[in-house]
Amino acid sequence: MRAVLVTHADLPLGRRIVKRLWHEPGLERIVALGEGPPPRAFDAFRIGETPRLVYERLDHARQRSVSDWFKSRRLREIAPEAVVYVPRHGVAPEGPPVVARVPTRTAEARLVLHHALEHRSVRALVALGSAFVYDQSGLLLTNYHVIANASEIRVVFKDGHDQPAEILGTDPPTDVAVLRVPERGLPALALGDSDELAVGDWVVAIGNPYGLSHTVSAGILSGRGRTIRELEGLDDGNGYFDLLQTDASINPGNSGGPLMDLEGHVIGISAAMRARSNKIGFAIPSNMVRELIPALVAQGHVRRSALGVKVDSIQYDDLRQLGLSRAIGAVVRAVQPQSPAELAGFRVDDVIVEFDGHGVAGPERLRWLASMAGVSKRVAVTVQRHGTRIRLVAVLGELPPISGPPLDELEDDDE
Repeated sequence: MRAVLVTHADLPLGRRIVKRLWHEPGLERIVALGEGPPPRAFDAFRIGETPRLVYERLDHARQRSVSDWFKSRRLREIAPEAVVYVPRHGVAPEGPPVVARVPTRTAEARLVLHHALEHRSVRALVALGSAFVYDQSGLLLTNYHVIANASEIRVVFKDGHDQPAEILGTDPPTDVAVLRVPERGLPALALGDSDELAVGDWVVAIGNPYGLSHTVSAGILSGRGRTIRELEGLDDGNGYFDLLQTDASINPGNSGGPLMDLEGHVIGISAAMRARSNKIGFAIPSNMVRELIPALVAQGHVRRSALGVKVDSIQYDDLRQLGLSRAIGAVVRAVQPQSPAELAGFRVDDVIVEFDGHGVAGPERLRWLASMAGVSKRVAVTVQRHGTRIRLVAVLGELPPISGPPLDELEDDDE
């Protein structure tokens, strides 16, 4: 039987997790743990009338009974895996809640569950993710959200041996991180050219979904250029996303693993899945990652440049009003005062079509080019202004550090 246990199901995020799992294909039973009576939000699931959802009420005043229930074989029999939700109060109140999906049959996972049930907050949590070696000098790539806030990172290899890893560099706006392990001479995967892959080409995803290590799944490249406009929960505009879409199975635990072409080249880093969907996964293109690696290895972060404009996609009404024949480029909606753009002569309604010798298909491409060009670099920018092409020259400033929304495998929704 496919069953899952959810801790803290009486709290808001716990309830949302249960509601999402209810629609997960193939899941036969959900065991929800809470301190109070079943939440009213569960009424629609007909608790007691169907074995699909079982609610267990815990009494923390009786420590021994909880421990006895937890240590019994009953836990492993009714729920082979668990979604552990731990509030951050008492640990890091300003941080997000900790959510991990772990197999209950492992000793580490049972330890995590024990702390979660008995203490309601923990200082150590076993979380699952993936990574891969891209350089034989012990360098690995993974997602930032996989290792964010980690107190200790250990990398388990195919032959079973594990090593401690240190964080060499992180870039939250793209959800990329570089790790380093002590061992040298490790087999490494080569980064391929993500631009060469066509929609419909076969791809392979390798990772650690739900703790099932070194799982391989196959599919096709379903789309490219997916942006924050098309992903739920990533709409604050801080991140840089030009994601690949695939129907190869990407599940919790796959994050940070390689998405490869049939020649064995890495063309992306698996990063996210669309909740409540059937095989819609996303990966960070290898060409984007390749541009980040030198800065992450050398200085641990990416120093970004800025032009000083707010841009948007070209809308249907813009075509007529701005005298455009096609919707290619980024239209300027605002120019920051005293910015490089204002000093260079940019105006509202200018359509940027070329930046430093590179074509600009849309606002996401411009944001990436402007941020990676280099602080204090002199760049030529071509704009279309009322049907006339104009060449402007700007000296880029520095973009203040931004955290960016890390990609996640649990997209928030309303109650």
